[in-house]
Amino acid sequence: MDSCEDEDLETFLQRVNEISELVKDMSSTDPAVRERAMDTAELRTAPEPCTAPEPRRAPEPRRAPEPRRAPVNRTVINSTSPCGEHMNAPYEPNQSAEDFMKVLEKDAEERRKRRQVKEQRANALKEEGNEAFVLGDYEVAVRLYTAGLEQLRDMQALYTNRAQAFIKLKRFKEAISDCEWALKCNEKCVKAYVHMGRAHLALKDFAESRLCFQKILDVEPQRETMVKEYLTQVDLEEKKSLQEKAVWEELGERKQEAMVIPSVLQKLATPDQINLYYCGGVELLAQAVKDAIGQTSFRLNNGFSIISGNNSVRRCLTQTSKEPHSEELCVSVLRLWRVVCSGNEENLKVLLQCSITRDQIARLLGSRGPAIQQECLSMLLTFSHAQHGRRLLIQNFSGPRTLETLMDCVCADTTAGSTALALLVSGTV
Repeated sequence: MDSCEDEDLETFLQRVNEISELVKDMSSTDPAVRERAMDTAELRTAPEPCTAPEPRRAPEPRRAPEPRRAPVNRTVINSTSPCGEHMNAPYEPNQSAEDFMKVLEKDAEERRKRRQVKEQRANALKEEGNEAFVLGDYEVAVRLYTAGLEQLRDMQALYTNRAQAFIKLKRFKEAISDCEWALKCNEKCVKAYVHMGRAHLALKDFAESRLCFQKILDVEPQRETMVKEYLTQVDLEEKKSLQEKAVWEELGERKQEAMVIPSVLQKLATPDQINLYYCGGVELLAQAVKDAIGQTSFRLNNGFSIISGNNSVRRCLTQTSKEPHSEELCVSVLRLWRVVCSGNEENLKVLLQCSITRDQIARLLGSRGPAIQQECLSMLLTFSHAQHGRRLLIQNFSGPRTLETLMDCVCADTTAGSTALALLVSGTV
C-alpha cells in the first residue's frame, strides 16, 4: 500500500469521525448544541454562493454549449480506498448515528467481499506462476506474478516470488525493487532480505549484500546459522572478485610472468602427445602457480577444463592407460590440483563441481600405486585445512566407501596410513 493510498484512507476516516460527531450533536438534548450542529450540516450541504450579475455587455458570437456537469451529491462521503475502490456512505441530515454506522458497515462489507474475490484471483495466478518457475519458465512466471499484482497490489508473496524469478533471469535491479515493495507490505519479510541480498551479491555490491543478510537476524535471531552461510558466500565472492581483478591488472601490464600460465595451458591443449610431454607441462604449471593470483589465472584461463579434457590425462586418472609414464602423469595432475586449490575456495568448488573429477578422486584413493594414493590423500588433507574446503569435502567424500578406503590405509601401516589417519581425525570424512 503506497503513501497516497494511506493518505486517502486517513482522510476518509477523519471525515467519518467528523460526521459521526456531527450526528451525535444533532441528537443532543441541549438545544444550543443541536442548533450549532444543524448550522454546520447546512453549511456542509449548502450550494456554492452565487455571485452578483455583471452589467450587460454587447452580445458575443454564439459558442457551442458546454457539456453539462453531473450534479454533485454533497450528502455523500465519496472517497477512494487503498484498493482503488470508491466507498459511498450516504448521509442524510436527519439520519441517526446508529443508521449511519450501519450504512458504513454495509459499505465495508461490500469492499471486503470485493477484496476476497481479488485475493482468490491473485492466489490462483501465484500458483500458476510457481508451476512455471519450477519448470524453468521464468519469463512466464514473471508475467503470471505481475498479473496477480494487478489484482492485489499489497500481496507480499507475489513480490518475493517475482524477485526470485527476476534473479534467475539476471534482472537483479528489478529483483531488488520487488523486495523493497515486499518490505513495504511486511517489514519483517525474511524472504525479501534473502533475495535482495542475493541480487546485490550478483551485482558485486558486497556491502549492501551483507547488510541485507544481517537484517535477517533483527527479524529472526534464530536464523544465525543460515545468515552465517550467506555471509560466507559474500566473503568468498568478494575475495574471488578481488583476485580476478588483480589477475586482469597483471595481464594488462603484460608481465612476462603473468603470461606463463596461459602459454603452458595452450601447449597442454595440444592433442596426441606422449605422457612425458603432458607430465612436463603440468609440472611447469604447478611451479608457475605461486600465489592466489596464479591460482585465479589458472581458473580464468580454463585450466580445469583443459586438464580434465585431455584424453591422455583422463586415461591416467581412471587408471585405464597402459602407456609409459602414466603413473607419473597422474601424480603430477593430483599435485597440480593441490597447488591451485590450496586456500582457494573458488578453485576447489570448480574442481569438485565436476562429477567425473569427483569419481576419479574417489577411485584414486584406493589405488594400488602407493605414490598415487599418497598424493591423493595429501591433496584431500590440504583441502580440509580450510573451513569451506572441509565443508566441500564432507559434501562429496563422506560416504561409507571413502571411510572404508581410509580405514584400509590405516590398517596397512604404510606411508599413506598416517595421512589417512590425519584425514579421519580432521572430521572431514
